[in-house]
This record gives sequence, structure tokens and C-alpha cells, in this order.
Amino acid sequence: SSGINAEWPLRPGELGVRFHGALLDHLLTYQYSIAGALQLIQDIHQYKQTVHHFKEPFIDQLFDVMSKLCQLLIVEPHKLGEIWDQGCLAKIEHGFLVQFVKLRVDYRKSNIQSKLPAYSAHVRQ
Repeated sequence: SSGINAEWPLRPGELGVRFHGALLDHLLTYQYSIAGALQLIQDIHQYKQTVHHFKEPFIDQLFDVMSKLCQLLIVEPHKLGEIWDQGCLAKIEHGFLVQFVKLRVDYRKSNIQSKLPAYSAHVRQ
């Protein structure tokens, strides 16, 4: 067969990176209630299981980070600081973490901005 896939096959790693990027861009266009965030976490878990079949550790890491980001959407506001600087989230740019937390529907109502760690306290490694 002489389809486009025969001429330009995507390697699993490249496909995984593109899928992750498209999914992340899509996620950033919504706001999330607790129920919506819980559904999102279930969906991300399914995506993680699917891309794990690519056997590309980097892709697994990308989806692990996405899963941790989604936890920011459900954790109680006063506990955000506890997970903000832990593990893979500690390596993410502060501004992006703030952007992600702003996707919460309770961001303003719960005064979440006042509960976020200060930029200077955010550790990047």
C-alpha cells in the first residue's frame, strides 16, 4: 500500500509526544469542578495505560507529570502548598503551575491565589 503512513511513519515516541502536547493544549481550554477533575484523572489514567504500550520511558514520564498536574485540580486549597514543590511538580515552571491551578472553578471563590507558594519559594531542579 502506498498511503502516507508508508511514506512517513511516526515513531511511537514522536506520536506520544504529539499526543501529550495536543492533550495538554486541550486541557488548558477548560475549567474544572471537582467532578470534572475526577473524570479527567480517570481519563488521564486510561491514556497513561495506552501510551505505556509504546515502551518509551519519556512518554510515561510526560503522562505521569500530567497526572500529577491534575491532582492540583482536586486537592483542598489549603493543601496545595504541600504538593506544589514535591516530585515532578517541583521541576515545572511556577507560572505554568499557576496557570493550571487557575483552571479550577473555585480558584477565585476559595481565594486560592493566597494559598499558593510564592514564586521565590518554588524550587526548580
